[in-house]
Parts: sequence; structure tokens; C-alpha cells
Amino acid sequence: MARQFISCFKGMAPCAFPEEWLKDFDFENGFAYVNGEARIDFESHGAYGVCLDIETHTPIWRKLPEEDIYATPWQDFCTPWEGHEVAKIFGFANKVMLDELFPEE
Repeated sequence: MARQFISCFKGMAPCAFPEEWLKDFDFENGFAYVNGEARIDFESHGAYGVCLDIETHTPIWRKLPEEDIYATPWQDFCTPWEGHEVAKIFGFANKVMLDELFPEE
């Protein structure tokens, strides 16, 4: 399976997902940063949020419930999200496979 990769928080919260998830991805309204949580919306494959634990800097991922999805001010690519090239500069934590961490029902 081909995968794509994205990261946030200077390489501290990298994730991978199936390439097919990009087929219906809205690049103009797929990203957000709300109260310290970076969010990404894959439309039909779910929306996810990640923040860093204050003490350990460990990423904490969650699948967003519908009420959070609707309340989120989605926008185009924004910080703390970063492309692969930027994340490489800082190194990578352990990559999370979103489709494995949160299997689709």
C-alpha cells in the first residue's frame, strides 16, 4: 500500500496514511490549529487531532467527534503542520499510521 506522510510540531508528531485518502482531500479546508491541537480532515476517512504532552512531548492522537469537526475553523495548510522536507530537518519521532491506530468501521 502506498502511503503519504505529514508531520507537525517540528517533527514531533509525524503520521502516515494511505495515499488513497488524498483523493477527496480538501487542501483549502483540511487543516486547523485549535487550542494547542493540530487537526487534519480527511473527509470520508475521518478527522484527527494531535497535541503534545506537556511533560514528555509525546504526541497524543485522537479521532475527532462530529461536534469537533463542525466547530473547527478549517483552513488551508497552516502551522504547526509542516511538509516532509521541513520535518526532516528536525528529525522524526515514531510515525503513527492513522489507518492502523484508528481503523475505519
